Amino acid sequence: MPDDYELAYKLQLKLMNVGKPKPFSDLLIAAICINRNEELMTNDEDFKDIANLLNLQLRNESNK
Repeated sequence: MPDDYELAYKLQLKLMNVGKPKPFSDLLIAAICINRNEELMTNDEDFKDIANLLNLQLRNESNK
């Protein structure tokens, strides 16, 4: 399993290939959640693009 920074970098490469780069802070948060198999609670729409590329579990307030 790649460390958090390495996974964040790899996520950015994939997102850039589809024309949807994200702020590194969002990528690092996503990588931490993915590496620890944790669900991310957010209303930030940027994370949906990340979730579509890898196994990022999302929940927003409407999914309580």
